[in-house]
Amino acid sequence: MSATFTVPAATAQAAAPFLPATAGGSRRVPSTLSSTIPSPASDAAYEAAHETHRRFRHGVYSVQCPTCHVPAGERCTLRRAVHAARREAYWIARPGTTLVPLLVAGA
Repeated sequence: MSATFTVPAATAQAAAPFLPATAGGSRRVPSTLSSTIPSPASDAAYEAAHETHRRFRHGVYSVQCPTCHVPAGERCTLRRAVHAARREAYWIARPGTTLVPLLVAGA
């Protein structure tokens, strides 16, 4: 038996965009998706992951943000988010890798 929670439409949209809205503007989210709703423990884990990536300049933190102009290795001025332009710059600057580089290099 699965319990359901009623959450505001904006929160449910981010958590489960595939669920239809109910009358009143909220969405019914099954309890299996409740893990996507922030909690103190997940907030701490999220912050720790971003801080680790920032500290070691991994992922999007390896490039400068073209939106807020922070250098590589610094967090964007957005709280708990990274600008879309920074993600795009990371994917453009990311070197192309192949699954089997040694086999492809010999071809």
